[in-house]
Amino acid sequence: MTCGHERGLERGRRHAAPVKLPTAVDTFLFAEVGIEPSGMPLTVLSALARLGLDPWDEAERLSNLRDPDAVGELARSLAAMTGAPLSDPAGCARRLVALLPGRAVSPLLPPPTDVGLQAIRRRAAVLAAAGVLTSLAMLLAGYVAAVQF
Repeated sequence: MTCGHERGLERGRRHAAPVKLPTAVDTFLFAEVGIEPSGMPLTVLSALARLGLDPWDEAERLSNLRDPDAVGELARSLAAMTGAPLSDPAGCARRLVALLPGRAVSPLLPPPTDVGLQAIRRRAAVLAAAGVLTSLAMLLAGYVAAVQF
């Protein structure tokens, strides 16, 4: 037998909508496509849903295509949207497809350059040297203190 509170929880669970857990395609789905006439941002998720597509299924499908094919299909879908026409659906699609999982370069972070890697290595070497010198100074201070007693 359950108490009233537990029955209420069970009843709520039966009517609750299924929850989508975070997926690898969320960066793509929540990226902005453009701005609505109302001034609100339009996301890929909203755009795909308006076209009658399941956003997660479509994102997975596009992820499995080669970049040119994925860009072409997404550009056609974006061009078919009514209400918020895009000036450059192909350019927008290129930017968005780069956000799909498995793409070589993320547009969010620039690829590391040789100059950047050299600077990181230099900083690491300086920090390592500072650590060694600090350790030696502490050992020397301990030795001097031990000799004085």
